This record gives sequence, C-alpha cells and structure tokens, in this order.
Amino acid sequence: MSRSLDRDDSERVSAVTRGQGGGSGSEETERRPEDKANRRNSDGGGGGSHTQLAGIINRAAADKPTMSEFVARLEKSGVNVVPSVQSSGRLNGMSYRFKGATVKGSRLGREYTAQGLQNRKGVQYDAARDDGTLRQSLEKAGFPRPENAATPNQSGRNPQEDRAARLRDRTSGLNSDQQATLAEIGKFRTLKAEDVIRHRYDGNESRFRQDMRVLSEAGLAEQRTVRHLKSGQEFKVVVLIQKGRNGLRKLERDKPEGETRQQFHAGFVKPGEVRHDAGIYRMYQAEKSHIERDGGKVKRVVLDFELKKEVFGKLNRAGDRSDPQYAARKLDIANENGLKVVDGRVVFPDLRIEYERGNQEMGKVDLELATADYKGSQIQAKHAAGLKIYAPDSAAGSPAFQDPEIVAGLISL
Repeated sequence: MSRSLDRDDSERVSAVTRGQGGGSGSEETERRPEDKANRRNSDGGGGGSHTQLAGIINRAAADKPTMSEFVARLEKSGVNVVPSVQSSGRLNGMSYRFKGATVKGSRLGREYTAQGLQNRKGVQYDAARDDGTLRQSLEKAGFPRPENAATPNQSGRNPQEDRAARLRDRTSGLNSDQQATLAEIGKFRTLKAEDVIRHRYDGNESRFRQDMRVLSEAGLAEQRTVRHLKSGQEFKVVVLIQKGRNGLRKLERDKPEGETRQQFHAGFVKPGEVRHDAGIYRMYQAEKSHIERDGGKVKRVVLDFELKKEVFGKLNRAGDRSDPQYAARKLDIANENGLKVVDGRVVFPDLRIEYERGNQEMGKVDLELATADYKGSQIQAKHAAGLKIYAPDSAAGSPAFQDPEIVAGLISL
C-alpha cells in the first residue's frame, strides 16, 4: 500500500518551499534574509556552494542506494533533505538544506529532483520502508513533526497517515487506496482475494473488506467464490463490473497525448482459468520486485489476449495463408509488436510488463507462466522466443523444468 507523510507535514513543506512569489510548488528555494547572507558569504551567490552540494549528492547516490541510505549519507556530509510526498504516497518534491540555505533540486539539475534521483541516479524509494526516514529528515531540516503524531497502527502507518493516504476523490467518491485497488483488479481481469490482501493491503484483511464493500456498493467491483472443477478447490476472487471498467477507461482516455495507456477488463473468467490468472499476478509481483530493485518503474501490463487481438486483427487483413507473402507479413506484424515467430507460429507471452528504467529509457519483459503440463518442446519454443519463464512449485519435478537456463523461477500457487 502507498504511504505518505502527514498532510500537516506536506503543507508545511509546500508553504515554506513555494516562497512568496507563487512559485511552482514543493521544490522552490526558500528565500529568507539569513539564507541570502549565507549564500553571499559562502560562495558569492550560490554557484560554488551549489557545485559542492551537487558533488555530495552524486557521491551519496553513486551505488544506487535506498532512499533511507541516501538520506543518511547526506546527513553525514552536512546536508538535510526536505522532501514533499503526496497523499497517494508518491514522492514528488526534493529540496536540500545545506549551509543554512534550502535549495530546490531543480536548481541543481533535473537529476537532483525527486524523480531524477530515482529515474536517473537509481535511488530506490519505497514508501513503506523510507517514509520514517523522510519524516525525521523534515525535523532535522527545521520542519518539526506535528505534536499529535501517533504511533503506527496495524497497517504500519499512523492514523494521520491513514487519513492522508485515503483522501477521497471528489469525482469518484473513492479514496486513493480504493482507486488503486480498482485499477489493479482491472489490469489482471481476475485476482484471488488473498493475493490482493497480501500485495495491495500488506495483509490487512479488514481494510480490504472495507474497501471492497465500498466498491461493491458503488457497482464498480464484486467478489465471488468459485470452485475449480478438477481439484475441487474453492477460491474467493475479485473482478470489475462494467461500470468500474468504463470509469477506468475514461481516466486513461483523458491522459495527455503520448502517455502510456493501460487496458482494463471486467467480468469473471471460467473457473478453470482462475488458478492460471492468479499465477500470472504472482509472477508479475515477483518480476516487479526485480524491476524496482534495479531502479525501474512499471508503466503498463499487457495480457496475452490483448496482444493476440492486435496481431490476429492485422493478420486477418494480410491476405490468404496460401499467399507467398503471408509468411513475410506475419513476421513483420510480429516484429511490430515485439514478438517472435518460431516454427511458423507467433509466440505470445502470458504477460508483458513495460517499464521505465533508471535512466528513463523504456524497456519490456515478456513472461510465461508454465505448468507441469508443458512439454519440453513447448518450453524450448518459449525460450527461443525470448520469454522469461516462471513455473509453479508443482512443476519443479517435471523434466521440462530441469534446465536452469530456461526456467527463470518458481512461484507458489
């Protein structure tokens, strides 16, 4: 779940760092008389001091540390950070307190802003892990914590953080957690309730139940119990209702031109597909951890049937299969969609993750969830197409999964 600084903290930081001139927001330089005097005395106007500050930051971020490690290193060098965190938990501003002056990150360069630290320098920010350190850094920089700050509750946040993180959107009437849950369900079509509780709610089942009740009463999502026909296992799953999907789609259409647009899906799948869909989500979580650990950020996920719709829609217009040009056209269409043709067939992944690397370049990884039913030839074809293959624990004993160069990892189902 996303976390944030107290709203009181955020407002204090924003009010101070905006300055009196109605600047751009949380990264404006604080302009106090004593700061101006300090800048004149220390570097004749700020240039030398800014160069020194940039050097300290560069050294602190050299090996892509966590945000907490980064802050600790700066403090040892006489620099305090002045962060600004949105109610959604997004770190959206970074200034630095150095030699009595507060300098916004953008004054030093784009790589010293909140996003620049993460995307260009590889500093790894995780709200759940780093917010405590950022709150302390506010105090050390001269912005005291509110007197009524409480101890963390079961969710790992204090009550003030809970309220800030769950502010309601005026249009939808949903808080940030509920909106994020709605989007997460829609991306993957069907999710097991236990996985949503684990990954979206940090194990807090009561919070999940509360939010699902709100989403259900609003006619946006619903929860059901389905039985797997072969195993007889029962699963509680959550899906979007059409109204919920349509609302998310509208938000995507309203995004600025050029931004990545996510597809969302509604309705229940067949009971036999529930375990597979649940495995895809767990596979996604495992790969997402790898991406974020390397300084990346997931931008969009694409399911297999989305890719198939795109490819086969074009192939059906490519002419008769007996046409000598058909094979060449198939190859072109596959290449256009970042796919490979193996033994005359376009190979589709179960899931594609598109992400932004630490250097702000875009990347993608195609993932396959294979089971014990997969034959060795199928695994080889997926491998030849460049797919990264995950498998459930139950497949570990299958001969198809004995080659460690082929199978990327095992996940529990």
